[in-house]
Amino acid sequence: MSELAASLGTSPSSLQREIDALVRVSILEKRVDGRRSYIKANADSPVFPELRGLIEKTSGIIPMLREAIMGTKGVKIGFIYGSLARGEEGAGSDVDVMLIGNVSTMEASPGLRRVEKMVGRQINSTVFSQDDFVKNIAGKNHFLLTVMRGKKIMLVGTEDELESIARHAKGAHAPFEQTRTR
Repeated sequence: MSELAASLGTSPSSLQREIDALVRVSILEKRVDGRRSYIKANADSPVFPELRGLIEKTSGIIPMLREAIMGTKGVKIGFIYGSLARGEEGAGSDVDVMLIGNVSTMEASPGLRRVEKMVGRQINSTVFSQDDFVKNIAGKNHFLLTVMRGKKIMLVGTEDELESIARHAKGAHAPFEQTRTR
């Protein structure tokens, strides 16, 4: 505990008081096993989704993926979809990432594989050129329409930019209603 307290710029007793206060208001759960105490976020807490989102954005897989994708030339849009975006993933769930732009799977793979090794979770990437993405949306590709209707966590670009690209598809007059997240 003293190492954690030092890294946070506080004393161990001050950190313990803060943890105890968070346990009392049910934001954290504490389990004691002999001389050891185990602390975890309380999934039933009303602030759990915000706490989880904050941790993911600052020290989790999201910033790691963002950095890996931003280091890949040609990516115009990149986002996470699937169970992670919906907040339904388990510890062993894979991570679904879609990349759109002038990029190939081979160009994106090295950065994604590094993240995969660091977090111990499989990362499945789906890559489309912007033209192929538009053609598939115009052709009412079931997979893409399902992804577009679902929740997404944007890594590169914005949801407005993604929607703008999708709407350029012939006959794609509002083929989906986006669900914004994080």
